Amino acid sequence: MNALSLIPEDEDRITTNPTKKKNKLKVKIIRYLHQHGKQSIPDLCPVVRVSAPTMKRLLEELMKENLVKVLGLGESVGGRRPFTYDLNPDSRVVIGLDLGRYETKLGLFNMACMPLIEPYVFPEGLETADDVVDMLVKQIGKILKIKKISKELVLGVGVSLPGLIDVKTGISHSYLNYGQEPLANVLSGKFGLPTFIEHDTRALARGELMFGQARGRRNVLCLNLGAGIGLSIIVEGRVYQGTSGYAGEFGHINVDPDGELCYCGKKGCLETLASGRTLRQKVIADLRSGKKSMLMDMAENDPSRVKLPMILQAALDGDQYASELISETAVHLGKGIATLIHLFNPELIILGGMMAAVGNLLSDPIQQALNTYCMPRVRQDTDVVISSLADSASLMGAVALVIDNILDKKP
Repeated sequence: MNALSLIPEDEDRITTNPTKKKNKLKVKIIRYLHQHGKQSIPDLCPVVRVSAPTMKRLLEELMKENLVKVLGLGESVGGRRPFTYDLNPDSRVVIGLDLGRYETKLGLFNMACMPLIEPYVFPEGLETADDVVDMLVKQIGKILKIKKISKELVLGVGVSLPGLIDVKTGISHSYLNYGQEPLANVLSGKFGLPTFIEHDTRALARGELMFGQARGRRNVLCLNLGAGIGLSIIVEGRVYQGTSGYAGEFGHINVDPDGELCYCGKKGCLETLASGRTLRQKVIADLRSGKKSMLMDMAENDPSRVKLPMILQAALDGDQYASELISETAVHLGKGIATLIHLFNPELIILGGMMAAVGNLLSDPIQQALNTYCMPRVRQDTDVVISSLADSASLMGAVALVIDNILDKKP
């Protein structure tokens, strides 16, 4: 028996085909259970608009397919206590991909967004792999084979990636551009699985909303501090995208009109002073000029081999040079964040991404800069914290994206 697809063909069309009609009813049940938790047959009948005997048969079939489980007897509302049913979150798998410029993370999760494995990290990314999509196809196939998971049991793939992604057209303009073809469509065809894409910083915000410190908050700014600087804006509990999906290009606000040329083509962007990419370039130049640091040993006396994680680790290990550079970077970030606080008056700012791994070495100088550059009355209601999800928020947000698009539709 083939596994039930939770994305029925012609989902929004009326069908007279008995099998398709029954499958649509099953999907309605699954979505309702996902969104509302345990339910009884009397609870489900008016939602799905079927009789009690029909609902009983549908639930029995869903239990045979391992999608639904019976929990036991519920509360009586007069008469017999009804059995209650709930979704079996382990019946399907979600693949999350956090596709970075220099590395890629891949994780497997169940439908409750709980990890099934430790994420795999591949040292190949958008700017380093010869063919990143081919690499992903091979790695997905390999991991599913190792874990003995059939493709039929994969709910979908969520992909987080940097750059400009037009939410209206689905076209990625910075990476993996396939002309006028939406990237999600291309990847769905390559993977042979339903695929959804999201900008990495918005994926980070989704992860924070579902699993992290933005949970239960209304107005939050999430900073993605890695090779670049990204911003995701949560307004009234929802991620704000802007007209085309480009909201949050915080790294490209101008902070120095006479500054360095940014890779975007403009001069003096914040990223030219405070990004991981700029930090790495400065370290390489300084080491070549004879700067003393443990980073030379870490890079085996070849400055060109220095990577951002090495710099962060050196700072954590007490290297004075690396620590000072992190502090300088944080002050520049703090000046920019002060502007964000004046504009948005958020209740919380979450520092996430790779650079957040240094914790207080980053957040303390930022706090000091905020005290210097923010109006006290505006500043007083904003907390600034390091993400509790470390650098996994974008990966978890990619998984949440799949759940949102498939299971969080109204039944």
